[in-house]
Amino acid sequence: LWAPTAFGFLLVLMRTISLFSVAPLFGTRSVPGMVRMMIALPVAFAVFAGAGFPTFAGWQHIGGLLGAAATETLVGLAAGVGMKLIIDAAFTAGHLASTSMGLGFGSLVDPLEGAD
Repeated sequence: LWAPTAFGFLLVLMRTISLFSVAPLFGTRSVPGMVRMMIALPVAFAVFAGAGFPTFAGWQHIGGLLGAAATETLVGLAAGVGMKLIIDAAFTAGHLASTSMGLGFGSLVDPLEGAD
């Protein structure tokens, strides 16, 4: 029966699409949504195949399916936002370190014009 396996794949696809929609590299405005989908589809299939082609047992009940879809979407969004927070924290730490070492002084004072 193909339906439980297809719904299992759709749930994995929902997680990867939501992950790629907010992930640091793919979630920027410079990456079009269609490109994100084209990248998320093979990644979802690889994850689905690596997990052993799991089936979704509650595929016949709309409530269970909607709940699982919402859960997978939220897990993907949380993972993407978590990755984004880690990258932003590293960027902020580097910025603070460079400013405290005086590397950011050139952006504050213009020596040619004498302006602050």
